[in-house]
Amino acid sequence: MRNEYLWIAVVGLTWGGYPLIARWAGHDGPRATLVLMATGVVPILIAALMSKGAGNQWPVNAPLAKLIVAGLVMGIGLLAFHSLMTSGMDASVSVPMVDIAMLVVSVIGAIVFFGEAITLHKIGGVALLLAGMALLRMSP
Repeated sequence: MRNEYLWIAVVGLTWGGYPLIARWAGHDGPRATLVLMATGVVPILIAALMSKGAGNQWPVNAPLAKLIVAGLVMGIGLLAFHSLMTSGMDASVSVPMVDIAMLVVSVIGAIVFFGEAITLHKIGGVALLLAGMALLRMSP
């Protein structure tokens, strides 16, 4: 198995599981989101301390500025996501809809900002994602 598929499985399990655990906690608001973000730093800190080689360098200049902007955007998204998780909307609808929206933005953004090719597979994939979102939205 290629490492990429292992990472996809880990991301799917963790990012699919943490919203369910957060909703199960039953506590909302920015302070609950802060707890999520602060404790999320722990495994990242451990990985950073254990890493060796080129990946262990601190980003500087333009990469640092871009990462700071990405971090701010991620924080805003986490606040919105946690608010959605505690809104009472079915998690079986809200979590997949957020994931689908994220995937569509990622595909379009990669094409626009990184010049990735537009292929029939990508067009079909995005169409199926949007169809899935429409079906979830129509759930009774």
